[in-house]
Amino acid sequence: LGGSKITHVTVRTSGAPGSGATGLTDYGTASSGTPAIVANNIASSTTYQVYVRANCGGGNGDSEWSSGITLFTGYCDATSTGTYTWFTNFATTGGATNISNATGQSTNDYGDFTGQSASQYAGGSINFSTTMVGGSAGTAIWIDWNNNLVFDANEKVYTTTSYGYSQTGSFTVPAGTPQGDYRMRVRCNESSAQPSPCGSIYDGETEDYTFTVTPPPPCFAPSGITASPTSTSTADIGWTDNASGQYDYEVRSSGAAGDPSPDASGTVASGATPIGITGLTGNTTYTLYVRGSCNGGSVPSL
Repeated sequence: LGGSKITHVTVRTSGAPGSGATGLTDYGTASSGTPAIVANNIASSTTYQVYVRANCGGGNGDSEWSSGITLFTGYCDATSTGTYTWFTNFATTGGATNISNATGQSTNDYGDFTGQSASQYAGGSINFSTTMVGGSAGTAIWIDWNNNLVFDANEKVYTTTSYGYSQTGSFTVPAGTPQGDYRMRVRCNESSAQPSPCGSIYDGETEDYTFTVTPPPPCFAPSGITASPTSTSTADIGWTDNASGQYDYEVRSSGAAGDPSPDASGTVASGATPIGITGLTGNTTYTLYVRGSCNGGSVPSL
């Protein structure tokens, strides 16, 4: 800016700088040195041109407008020139809500599926799976945890280390993540075992989704459930305490949890495991169900 005193800035969706109101989004002035203005009235996923000129002071008037620079208020493009490899399904399980998205090949190998959302509370985990057709590829998943429109390196929640056709895994929502919606990007790349989130690649596909961080449940389910036979008619069962009250358990050879007539059942206080189960029948498969009750049993976790 040389010896300028004032900098003028204009932000436009169309038209040349100084050409009038049509296409003008915002304008402002700033002092020289390291000038900056806050552009208002900016819409998401929109391309703008930003122009700058200086008031040189001392009766020298204004400079010419600079050539425009492009400002895009959205996520980076991710496309492919090939037509051989793409996702046939992306699914999650274990969340408060989950995605199950079986698709064909997206236009330009980019699919905007942000209308579909998976959700989990901060500190909770969620499982995912991908399937694809074509060549084997690397796969990666990012979530923009700070909502700054950039998939930073520390926001990669999963990446492969070798090529493959189908991937399964899980990731944990970072503790302390504020509740709300975040952009999740899933990408496969036939030419890289560890894909990058942006740009054009030779062959592969990119899909964007919404990931929602929800309030934590009022009562956490028990985890680390174990069952070990000690004889043909007995077994020890156990779990990790995650609720503050008591636990209900059922051992069943048929039926769902809560159905009448379990093979064994009971209610125990927190910290009472392992528990010995008797009266079982040899060569029989059983299923163990456990739930914790918090606040005097008023809120069960399944």
